[in-house]
Amino acid sequence: LGDGRPHVMLQAFHWGSCHVRGRGGDSSWYSIVLQHLDTVTEAGVSMLWLPPPCQSADAHGYLPSGWYNLDSNYGSREELLKVLKKARTQGVAPVLDLVANHRCADAQDEKGEWSVYRQEPSWGKWAICSN
Repeated sequence: LGDGRPHVMLQAFHWGSCHVRGRGGDSSWYSIVLQHLDTVTEAGVSMLWLPPPCQSADAHGYLPSGWYNLDSNYGSREELLKVLKKARTQGVAPVLDLVANHRCADAQDEKGEWSVYRQEPSWGKWAICSN
């Protein structure tokens, strides 16, 4: 932001946010955030911390398998873009939670090991490290 002013960041998700659709509702988490964005802005929030946005091997988004696939358990790519656009329009800076050093393969090799990366970036078994 670089404006020298103090800012208030709201963590706009919790551990159960990724399961909203599974609780009988049609709403995604992104649509719920969008519904409440006016109230958040009126409360003086200037930064909105959003959950991991990409396809993931786990429900919460912390084992990303498709970095460029923005359809996740929190909602669709289109819903995310609506949240980002409205936040920016209202002067709220969106911050996306991203785990850059985590990446999960999305298929098994001939030995049954999860080491095949079919989505971009296209990596090989060399990208897997161990302790």
